[in-house]
Amino acid sequence: MTTKYCAFLLGVFLFIGCSYTGSRDKRNGAEEALLEKTRRIGLYLASADKAEKEGYVQTAVYLGEVAEEEIKHASELAAYLSRAKDTKSNLKELYKLERLAGTDRYARLAKELKRQGKMDLALLFERLALDEKRHAAGLKGLLSNYR
Repeated sequence: MTTKYCAFLLGVFLFIGCSYTGSRDKRNGAEEALLEKTRRIGLYLASADKAEKEGYVQTAVYLGEVAEEEIKHASELAAYLSRAKDTKSNLKELYKLERLAGTDRYARLAKELKRQGKMDLALLFERLALDEKRHAAGLKGLLSNYR
């Protein structure tokens, strides 16, 4: 279940950090709600995975369903905040963000965490970097379909 949404979640998290060009009134509440939604999505998915591993199938299914609803909410908020533009622009922006995460941001974090002796987290960021590079490659491939 987590893998199904990881690219979407990263995109939402990274879109939050992008510049916002709408009016300040439009941001009030919606920006904060989007940030809170993305935090809860991650927590719901992690909790669902944990419940499934512990044998609580009904709980895992319910938490996964709530996560899917939260994803829809986050998508609606991102659309309201004009984060999603035309498809080609979206692909370009997501490619740029995934490439940056895969080649720079996560690699630097992993290196610093290794220096601090936090190997488990360093290895997680190394794995995330590989996934982000794969996402970037997929987005680049899709972009080749657009002129």
